Amino acid sequence: MFYLSGPAAAVVISPAVDVVHGDEKALSAQKATGSGKKFEWVKWGKDDDEPNRVIALNWESPSKPSLMDQAKEFVLGAGVAPFRFRYENGKKIYDREDFPDLDEWFENQEIFEKYLELGALSLVFCEMAFVNLSIGEGNEIGLQTIQPVKCRFEKPTAGEITHVLTSPLFGSGKTPADMGRIPLWDRYNPTAQAESIMLLKKAQIGQDFYNLGLFWGTKVWTKVANMIPQFHENGLTNGYNIKYLIEIDESYFVDEGENADDEETAKLIEKRKDEFMSKLDDFLAGIQNTDKAVVMIGDLTDSNGKPRDMIRIKAIDNKMSDDAYTKIYEAANIAQAQGHGILPVLAGIDQGGKVGGSGSELEHAAMYQVAYRTPSYRRHLLKPLNTALRLMNVPRDIEYKFVDVEFTTLDKNPTGKQNVVGQAS
Repeated sequence: MFYLSGPAAAVVISPAVDVVHGDEKALSAQKATGSGKKFEWVKWGKDDDEPNRVIALNWESPSKPSLMDQAKEFVLGAGVAPFRFRYENGKKIYDREDFPDLDEWFENQEIFEKYLELGALSLVFCEMAFVNLSIGEGNEIGLQTIQPVKCRFEKPTAGEITHVLTSPLFGSGKTPADMGRIPLWDRYNPTAQAESIMLLKKAQIGQDFYNLGLFWGTKVWTKVANMIPQFHENGLTNGYNIKYLIEIDESYFVDEGENADDEETAKLIEKRKDEFMSKLDDFLAGIQNTDKAVVMIGDLTDSNGKPRDMIRIKAIDNKMSDDAYTKIYEAANIAQAQGHGILPVLAGIDQGGKVGGSGSELEHAAMYQVAYRTPSYRRHLLKPLNTALRLMNVPRDIEYKFVDVEFTTLDKNPTGKQNVVGQAS
């Protein structure tokens, strides 16, 4: 619980991680009572748990968390820094200078840890981020991203969203007992509230409330990719392909002179079958016998009633090879990388028998990724930082910009890389 300085209010602040799209149907809002008050909010998805479902699916995947983190890292680059800008020949030029007061504010307020990294991750996850802007005494500004799964829009009463509700129970199937209720930041009266939410929201058609993550359309491919390792695991332990049909004549289990119709003898015969099957199962189990057999016990006499072999083994042609499973897995990985906006060469996906490519190819792919697939994300992330500068009365010619890593030759820089102001920010 945060007790706010300035306006009398109490707000529960708790990070989160979920998302789900909202439409007109979502306005059949959820209801709950917290702190003696009744709240209604816009559902995020049909059951108000869409982002939770996506997250659960992602963590079952060997590649999804890495792709999300990679997309986040491309957005963040080498971080942010304050620059002083000037105009020269009609161009806006940014000069890197030393601003110790701003560096101290950035570190003391843990801006990267509390705001920037989770803000970038939220944007690549659901194309929106909920940023808590705190104004303390002496215009001390704090920024903290609240995980999207813990946020819901309060149901608008006059067609306009004015507040965000927060609870760690959103999307869990449980009714929240206590919720924070935080007003949206008012750009025209930025210091009116000690605590407010700056909403960073990418433009999407048809999403009036909650956005959809760009990769959410790959959910089926993710499920397919998640199933392939399970197939192989089962193959190594129990066998998922049938290669042999083993036929056994019923008389194999009946000793000479026994009457199979006798009740006690029938029980003894069934016992022999169970023991035989147990031994056969042990023989076919293990890594060296991944593919199992189907065993059929019956009458193996021919059409003339003449006995045939007591045990007969037939090989079954299996059209589904390990290579086929692997190709499906590769196709699923390519589809998922595309959904995350990551170039296949940067995602480490095998294309044409090679992974990654040359250093020059990787360098140009990385430069393309940053230049063309991060600008709008960065513009959104810079907004709270530069708003904080204005609220702290920092001169207007000082702005935060993203810094990128630029590859260079060893004769220019012994490390082979150097930091440059991000052209995509």
